[in-house]
Amino acid sequence: MKPQFASRRRIRALAAGAALAAAALAPAGGAQAWTFKTLYSFCSQNGCADGEDPLAGLLIDASGNLYGTTLSGGKSVVQNGGVVFQLARQGETWTYSVLYSFCSRHRCNDGGRPVGRLISDIHGALYGTTSVQGDKASREGGTVFRLAPNQDRSSWNFRRLYAFCQHEAGCLRGGPNGGLTYFGAASGAPYDLQSALHGTTIGGGACYYGVVFGLRRPTDGGHWSETVNHEFCGADGRAPYDELWMDESRMLFGVTAGGGSSSWGTVYQLDPRHGIETVLHNFCSLADCADGAYPAAGVVADSEGNFFGLAASGGLLNCPDQGNGGCGTAYKLIPNGANSKYSVLYAFCAKTDCQDGSSPQGGVIVGASGNLYGTTWCGGGHDIDDNHCGGGTVFKLAGAALETLYSFCAQANCTDGEHPSGNLTMDAAGNLYGVTIIGGAHGGGTVFELMP
Repeated sequence: MKPQFASRRRIRALAAGAALAAAALAPAGGAQAWTFKTLYSFCSQNGCADGEDPLAGLLIDASGNLYGTTLSGGKSVVQNGGVVFQLARQGETWTYSVLYSFCSRHRCNDGGRPVGRLISDIHGALYGTTSVQGDKASREGGTVFRLAPNQDRSSWNFRRLYAFCQHEAGCLRGGPNGGLTYFGAASGAPYDLQSALHGTTIGGGACYYGVVFGLRRPTDGGHWSETVNHEFCGADGRAPYDELWMDESRMLFGVTAGGGSSSWGTVYQLDPRHGIETVLHNFCSLADCADGAYPAAGVVADSEGNFFGLAASGGLLNCPDQGNGGCGTAYKLIPNGANSKYSVLYAFCAKTDCQDGSSPQGGVIVGASGNLYGTTWCGGGHDIDDNHCGGGTVFKLAGAALETLYSFCAQANCTDGEHPSGNLTMDAAGNLYGVTIIGGAHGGGTVFELMP
């Protein structure tokens, strides 16, 4: 039986931009030992000038400051293009500021609705992507941008580095739907300004099924140049999205939301220098999609080169959130070309009322001890959320053993946040940081911290 995706389409519609309408401390619930803290609630300013609906994970710098984006809101409220924000840490206090509001330029040619996690270069400048551009109804294309600070970081200069669909006839939906990566990103090194920046577009390309691209910085002060590394056409995947992973041999690894042998997505490997793509796993290849379906985000690798990720559906049958489909899986993949070994680590909604979580939307990160940390969109047992599926969870996975670290909507009106999205970020002390796309004191989403 194929999974039912009615709720997943609803979630993706929200992530594409449907705008939904005080820092708080709360225990993590039950026997959980982690301490939860809301660092910021969006829409605290008139007209949501501070931003609304954060979707992507956060970037943390060496000083412990956090940087992120929101899908909507901002000072350009007519266009509602979203913002880049900073949470500056000063001891135990955090100061929030908007670094840039999108759609601030004529006809929104600076882009809008940023979708991916930010990266930083060796000089502290920020880079990211937007999913739309222009003020027309279609707003196709999207952009890659840079925000560079002045010497004391009191102001930031915005520059559009590249605009998609500017010279391609029929470039349907050919804009980014995830962040950027580069050689060295996997080790945590900042962007060196020499390597190519790699990302994906969810549409565009020869078959309009999406591409993997590379962008190179000009050496003469001219324009950044784009190279299409691969064009998807269905059997090899469809609709690539989220951040890619580049290993030490400069191979790229990613996922597609659809396509493959069963049409429910793939994990793939790509040699960007030669354009050679290999499908490592086709989702829904087992009966009833027991291996998972519709991968929720990109993959990450551990120190041994094993890859891990989440699938938003598949797994256990009769999931409350997915009808007759499953509530998603956590998986491990040992890459070896067409002979790669895939295994399910955990199938969500194994507990009553999905108290262990269901329908993950972000990816996982690997902690120092090898444990995995991630989030689920629904589940957790607090069913006062808008969809009555539970406000979602933060979890730790040690091998096949799952521990719920926090369940959202534990506070009245989900003031602690609702529906976490994007990858978590971990600092050197093991604290976790993330975002919820809605909920919070003003309904516009939150930034949160979990401390062990």
